[in-house]
Amino acid sequence: MMKTFGVVGKPILHSLSPEIFAHYAGISGINAAYTRILAGDFASAMKIFDYSELTGINITAPFKKDAIKFCDEISLNAEKIGAINLIKRTKGKNSGYNTDIIGVGRTLAENGVATENAKILVLGAGNAAKSVLQFLSTVRCRELILMNRLSEHAMETARKFNVNLVDISRFPDYIGDCDLLISTLPGEYLKIINDWKCLPSLVIFDANYKNSKFKDFAEERGLKFIDGRQWLINQALPSFEIFTGTEVSNDGFYPHKRELPGNIALIGFSGAGKSTIGKIIAEKINKPFVDIDNKIEQREQQTINEIFATYGEKYFRQIESEVLQEVMTYSGQVVSCGGGIIESDINRNLLKKHAVTAWLVADVAECVRRIVQNDRPMLPAENRLSAAEKLFDERREKYFASADLVVANFGNEPEMIAELLAAEFA
Repeated sequence: MMKTFGVVGKPILHSLSPEIFAHYAGISGINAAYTRILAGDFASAMKIFDYSELTGINITAPFKKDAIKFCDEISLNAEKIGAINLIKRTKGKNSGYNTDIIGVGRTLAENGVATENAKILVLGAGNAAKSVLQFLSTVRCRELILMNRLSEHAMETARKFNVNLVDISRFPDYIGDCDLLISTLPGEYLKIINDWKCLPSLVIFDANYKNSKFKDFAEERGLKFIDGRQWLINQALPSFEIFTGTEVSNDGFYPHKRELPGNIALIGFSGAGKSTIGKIIAEKINKPFVDIDNKIEQREQQTINEIFATYGEKYFRQIESEVLQEVMTYSGQVVSCGGGIIESDINRNLLKKHAVTAWLVADVAECVRRIVQNDRPMLPAENRLSAAEKLFDERREKYFASADLVVANFGNEPEMIAELLAAEFA
């Protein structure tokens, strides 16, 4: 049986965690799948966790603090900084961890950075900075300074880790004799004077791997620079080990940013809200909306139910694949797919190649209530709920493995779900 995992955040489509996990699962011979989970709040994410029967989830912004209250226990390091980035479920019990802290130590060690007797400057006061400070609390550095705006939040962080807090405007006054600079600030929030002096032996470690403000500075001055991508990998590896029980070594793999296909495809059980939400998304991002089932009915001049009754499921699936292939020759569309479209390897490959695929997860009982009687040939007239639950269980792994995004639709307003998804593609 395939084990399933995910990473929760908002936004989340940018996450490289699925590619990292897939790489190490592949070389370890582990049968597992890992996807991105988009949620408006962490309670919705936990509904997906429960309903999709996941083994574990990673957690990124903005949910690292909120996730703690859904755990039965958390590690001491996670308790210290008040944030987790991983929940593993074992025998019904949720255990929370923070591997960001481990990642800091591994990254510094890999780069041969000495922290003992060093003067270290840490920029930022959020969860990433707390992970850095928690690791540094275990080493004997000469001096540790936290720099940020002098907000109440920053002062609370400084008190928690018993470090000196200095306003970031004074950066040039403090960097001159520092041995190690660790920045955890997003690029758009970092405004410091560019013309500053430092030791030629200064090491710069920037957690921001997307648009570092320090990389060019370091290269121009011949300073050692540590890319935040190393931290990303080094926090992902202990997550993988906790999830799978398999130790792995950093083999230098780093995923390239994926060029997203032009189409957005919605998959999920019948009645999950694909057509309703798809139309709203299409309107919000000004893209054409296509409903695969409607396309099939137009082509065959029969309803889906009539096609099943006349020709059977095998014929319908063949037509479904042909229509999907035709639709996927175009780009820039929002496409609603039938509930069983993921049954075919051909269809799953088409979706992977030509669309960003979002699985709308909804309660099966609610789906059955939404489905018009006799409108879905896969469900019998009697015992519809038990038949639907059985069918959902049979398709669950295929939905999961097909999805670039998983989104909860448990009684939520379609407008809200559409807004979440539209924001990912803006």
